[in-house]
Amino acid sequence: MKREQLIESWERIFDSIDEPISIHDRDFRIIKVNRAFCDLLKKSQGDIIGKHCYRLFHGSDAPPDTCPAVRVQRTKSSETGEVTCICTGSPLEVNVSPIFDEEMEIIGAVHIIRDISVRKRKEQALRESEERHRLLLKHLDEAVVVHHMGEIVYVNEAGLRLVGAGSPGELIGRDIMDFVHPDSREIVAQRMRKVIHERVSQPTIEERLLRLDGSLFYAEVSASPIIYYGKPCVQVIVRDITERKKAEEELIRRNKELSALYTLSSTINQTIEIDRVFRAVLETVTNLDILNVQRKGGIILVEGDRMRLASHLGHSEEFIDLHNGMRMGECLCGICAETGEVIISKDSNTDPRHTIRYSDMEPHGHIIVPLKFKGRVTGVLYLYLPAGFEIDDDKIRLLSIIGDQIAIAIENSRLYEETKRFSLHDPLTGLANRRLMNVILNRLFAEAKRFRKTFSLLMTDIDHFKEFNDLRGHLEGDRLLKEIAKELQKDTRAIDLVVRYGGEEFIILLTDTDSEEAYRIAETKRRRIESSLPVTLSIGVATYNDDTDSPEELIRRADKALYMAKQRGRNRVEVGG
Repeated sequence: MKREQLIESWERIFDSIDEPISIHDRDFRIIKVNRAFCDLLKKSQGDIIGKHCYRLFHGSDAPPDTCPAVRVQRTKSSETGEVTCICTGSPLEVNVSPIFDEEMEIIGAVHIIRDISVRKRKEQALRESEERHRLLLKHLDEAVVVHHMGEIVYVNEAGLRLVGAGSPGELIGRDIMDFVHPDSREIVAQRMRKVIHERVSQPTIEERLLRLDGSLFYAEVSASPIIYYGKPCVQVIVRDITERKKAEEELIRRNKELSALYTLSSTINQTIEIDRVFRAVLETVTNLDILNVQRKGGIILVEGDRMRLASHLGHSEEFIDLHNGMRMGECLCGICAETGEVIISKDSNTDPRHTIRYSDMEPHGHIIVPLKFKGRVTGVLYLYLPAGFEIDDDKIRLLSIIGDQIAIAIENSRLYEETKRFSLHDPLTGLANRRLMNVILNRLFAEAKRFRKTFSLLMTDIDHFKEFNDLRGHLEGDRLLKEIAKELQKDTRAIDLVVRYGGEEFIILLTDTDSEEAYRIAETKRRRIESSLPVTLSIGVATYNDDTDSPEELIRRADKALYMAKQRGRNRVEVGG
């Protein structure tokens, strides 16, 4: 191909390039341009060729030192810079490459020009958007932190306040993981990597974070990908939920307390018998997770100036012997009973108040709770904990409430026992009443009939008791009844039963006693009353035999014998047939 054809072919290619291109000589005079260059300046080639290139763009033949073409003359290498076209006002990016002769001397340069007005507008819009974003974040109540690859690049004022920083300079450049609790750093790092690499937001989670002073706080944390000043970053929004977490923890604690109290209350309400109440209470209290005590402890009751170990878990016989009959004020339990205050001992070996010691005693801690009813200490609950334990005020308060519940249960059990005793015993004399007598009498009758045993029944009556009452009054009459009850109980065996049958009548059930022995016992008691009290007794004796059809028949026979004693002059014993 001829030289002219090559030049023509090259010029066609030159004109087909979309980007504006110009060539200037050593003196910056334009010697060649393409069609796109003419379109950019809105001029013809005739108006451009031969002109100083900088006059076209700057309106001056004296280019500034920062001009890319000037730098190319100095460096002899390609340079890039930005200029503003005076014809259009558009920002342009100019890439200038040197042209050398055979001697490697610069004889000109090629300008490749790009209109960057769209890019500039986008950059400006981005800067304005970022500035608006920054101003918005600045005034948010929630803490906002932006980091690039873990390095903090922005934090708003709420973020500064949250971590206790006085200025952004205390946080900018620091690793964001410095403010995450060590136990959570790995999972937080995984979430951040997911945001960075997958460019997806992460859902809000709760995390434990740290302030500058190292103090812990709870927060809800969300993370989203953003572009911040041209860099791919992660925006983290932090909401302080410490107060909410405290409220939740308080609610959980109260629910556990209520659950513990409900469990204890349910246990106590399952029975009214005091011994079963104590066992159930100890089992329940030592199993409560919220207390975290050992499976060892007991309840000691106050009885006057002494104390009695009423129930226990896990103690040796030596321990039981040492603690039964202990005095008020003695050892830790005695001090608790005496003062009515909760006693805490962290180590039995070093606490001088722990005065009762036993051979298998190991180092341990104690918490001892007074059992109070209407301000009066009725006993103590003592529990074991590991030596050196720590217990908070909430657990102490819970144990005090438990102590009050136990005290109420003790009082209810005592009232029950007293009621039960009164239902089977005469309230004036304390003797068995007719209800209890019938139970024992039926049992004796059944045993006698089955095993061919015998037993006897004495029925007594105070002679002329009505006259005594009329003369001395009912109070003296009641006193007399109580004295007679005491005398009748003297020398009475444990297997026998003295009963107030009604009014001035008493019955004595004599187990395994025949008629002759029953008569002797009756005579002994009659003479004792006669010699010690201002009244006498008439006594009727009846003894079970094979012909006795029922317990009621035995009572009728004794009553008939008593009537006979009355008829024959009183103050005597008669045996029924």
